[in-house]
Amino acid sequence: MREPKGGRPRWVPISVPLEKALKSLKRRGEHVITNRSGRFVTPNALTARLAAAQRRAGLGPSGPHILRHTFCSHLVLRGVHVRTIQKLAGHANLSTTEVYMHLISEVEEDAIRRLREDEADE
Repeated sequence: MREPKGGRPRWVPISVPLEKALKSLKRRGEHVITNRSGRFVTPNALTARLAAAQRRAGLGPSGPHILRHTFCSHLVLRGVHVRTIQKLAGHANLSTTEVYMHLISEVEEDAIRRLREDEADE
C-alpha cells in the first residue's frame, strides 16, 4: 500500500449509505478499488478510470482533485466550519481550505438577491 500524500495516515469518516454501498461491492482483494488481479489501483490508473467515466458522462477530464473540490464545496455550502473542512479534507494549512470560502459570499449574495426579488413582487 502506498503512503498518503504528506506521509500522514488519514481517517476518513463515511456515511451509513456509503458504508452499505461499499460493503455490497464484490471485492477481489483487500482494497475497494482494485485492478483485475485484486491489487490496489495506482494513482495514474485511477485518474484514467475517472477520465473515462467523465467522458461517458459527457464531461471534460478534470482529474481526481475534482472529487475533493466537490466534497469541500458541499461542506462550505452547508455552513460547516472552515477548521472542520480543513480536517476532513486533510489540508495541512488553513489557507488551502480557505480557497473554498468564496462560495459563502456567492450564497450570501444570492440570498440578498432573492430578498430583493420578493420585495419587488409586493
